[in-house]
Amino acid sequence: VYSKEGAQDKDNSDYKIHLDYINITALFRYNSRGFFVGIGPQLGVLGSAKVKYMGNSDDIKDDLKSTNIAAAIAAGYELPNGLGFYARYNLGLVNIGSESGDDIKTTGINIGLRFSLNPEKSGKDPKKD
Repeated sequence: VYSKEGAQDKDNSDYKIHLDYINITALFRYNSRGFFVGIGPQLGVLGSAKVKYMGNSDDIKDDLKSTNIAAAIAAGYELPNGLGFYARYNLGLVNIGSESGDDIKTTGINIGLRFSLNPEKSGKDPKKD
């Protein structure tokens, strides 16, 4: 999944970081009557990284590690027709800064729609709905 992420300095609102990741998440899900919760690992591969400050933009991809590992926690609901809604929280587990003094970890919230092509096998028990 393509993810556009960012950060802003608490003390200086003109300093913004823009990160582009390709994330692969494997969730272990528990399903009950259309509702689900899940937890699992997420691997992110950095596509691009830029810092913007006072109208200037600099590439900082070489200053960051190329991969990120995070933990993901999700919850959602799937309708009988396969359409679902979810929210997911991602917590970075590793320092993505390449310098020894850096301590940069990511966090993120995703809200989205999903569609199951085979709702009967998505973990729901249609007889209980």
